[in-house]
Amino acid sequence: MTYDVYFGVSENPPLRASGIPRDQLGVSVTAGKTYYWKVVVRDEKGASNESDIWRFSVKDEVVLDNINDTKEQLVSKYNPDFDWKTQTPSKQEVLQALIGAVILYFKTSDGEVRQEILNDVTELVGLYFALPAYEAILAIAGILILTVVLKRSR
Repeated sequence: MTYDVYFGVSENPPLRASGIPRDQLGVSVTAGKTYYWKVVVRDEKGASNESDIWRFSVKDEVVLDNINDTKEQLVSKYNPDFDWKTQTPSKQEVLQALIGAVILYFKTSDGEVRQEILNDVTELVGLYFALPAYEAILAIAGILILTVVLKRSR
């Protein structure tokens, strides 16, 4: 079996991929948009079956500030462009804080200060990996939806 996938923001979606031999297709989506898709399945003998046109909407990105203020202050300590009182740190802002901490570590020779910085770096690394990656989540959601539709059309 092969699949033709029609996908896009118009109610009559354009052909996105033709003749794909698997039941998955990665797509990029944008927050705040509605997407439409349909699938045409073709068997080895040329017979085909077309799905209805389906749609889904991607909600605007919602950032919940569930990060401890102490950790946000830590980001602000090493990244002066970050305002912990009005912002939730992004991965990029935490990365900038990590770079600032490492630079400060090598600029000081005081053993106690260095140990404090190493403790801060450990906290920052943990925060970096705890932050959600919204773009990846949206892409995975799009792939899962298309996978379900493609499998249902078999």
